[in-house]
Amino acid sequence: MKKSLILFCILTVLFAQTIYSQQLGDLYTERNAGFTMSMPLGWQTIDFNQKYLMIMGPEDGGLSPNIGFGDEAYNGSISAYIDIVIPLVQQLFSDFTLVERSSFTTNAGVTGEYVTYFATMGAIRVRQKLYVFPNRRGTAVMAITGTAPGNSGSRYDAVFDASVKTFNWTR
Repeated sequence: MKKSLILFCILTVLFAQTIYSQQLGDLYTERNAGFTMSMPLGWQTIDFNQKYLMIMGPEDGGLSPNIGFGDEAYNGSISAYIDIVIPLVQQLFSDFTLVERSSFTTNAGVTGEYVTYFATMGAIRVRQKLYVFPNRRGTAVMAITGTAPGNSGSRYDAVFDASVKTFNWTR
């Protein structure tokens, strides 16, 4: 009985790792900010003349799902930062609906939080998942936003989670 249980556990882990590895593609390295993160399989970086490149997926329902990055100086708790961000996002976008808020830890042990919400940008309904992590010195935060078509529901959550799970500071 013990051997069967151990074999089952090993096969489950191998199966989960295979699924996980099929979702991830190239490694995105941001030397200026000092971080790396694996991109979803088949996605690519695009330069929109912003501080950081954006990671774009194939078009889906009139919108290309994407992952964007932003950082700013901040030395408080991540939870307090998100408490500040939520009302700001509510002001920026119409029809804001908060879906979920929770903690999130990367494979490298970087701990932060995320919020998931629906909002309307112009005429497009989107679902965004915003992850926030402190830098190593605790003097700034990195915000990683996964954006997908609103009608896709939670279909992209696993893709965003798998990619952001690989986020790590390099300095």
